[in-house]
Amino acid sequence: PMPFDRLNAHGGLRAREDGLWDLSSEAFHVATPDGGSAHGDLKLTGLGGAEPFIDLTATAENIPAESAPLYYPYSIMFPALVEWLDNALANGQADKATVRVYGPANEIPYDLPPKAGGKDDRIFRIVGDGSGVSLTYFPGIPPIDDLRARVVFDRLAFTGEAFDGRQGESRKVHGRVG
Repeated sequence: PMPFDRLNAHGGLRAREDGLWDLSSEAFHVATPDGGSAHGDLKLTGLGGAEPFIDLTATAENIPAESAPLYYPYSIMFPALVEWLDNALANGQADKATVRVYGPANEIPYDLPPKAGGKDDRIFRIVGDGSGVSLTYFPGIPPIDDLRARVVFDRLAFTGEAFDGRQGESRKVHGRVG
């Protein structure tokens, strides 16, 4: 869950005839304890049932790297990835991250997209842009400092791009994984 100091939202909670609940917020704004913020729209339908549905569009801004673990979706992450992230990231911030989730809430993060010609309208996509990051890619290798980076989580796929970092005497260090 996202920690927050203040939450403003306009929306509603509706009990349905089938005993389930629908929650909607056409405009929410969250101020976080670390100086960041998030805003967006959220609809959760079928709450209390076996297959609740989520429709979320949100943007988060100015989240410090040291606060990143507060925002990890631990329940869908491999423990080895969490450990690597905890050891690899320092300094800097996520300047902006966009989140789009659409589909059955209990199936997040969804399988990889179907092959060509297949149809699947479920979406789980997070795109984050960061700056001033120090990245220790592997223990014993000097960190890359003052890095600008973009990470993309698209369902189960991950892509990371690094731009304009410094590593020792090297400048404009860049790379891509995923």
